[in-house]
Amino acid sequence: MQAHAEEAHHPLNYYAKLWHLHRDTIRPYFEKHPGVLKIVRRETRLKRGYTTLRIPVSVAEAIHAQLCGGVA
Repeated sequence: MQAHAEEAHHPLNYYAKLWHLHRDTIRPYFEKHPGVLKIVRRETRLKRGYTTLRIPVSVAEAIHAQLCGGVA
């Protein structure tokens, strides 16, 4: 599944709140999924590195169907 650039992309917390789950619970499902935007900030001497995920609606729908026992 390929997400389109014009499609709405939401942060991980958006789906965690929507699905009433903790972000650490659903993060592994999204991290390696194709179509998820990964914004990486590398570690410097003074600041830790981190990765921000932006998830397209179509990817979230596919993962939700998978988690509910449907076929994605």
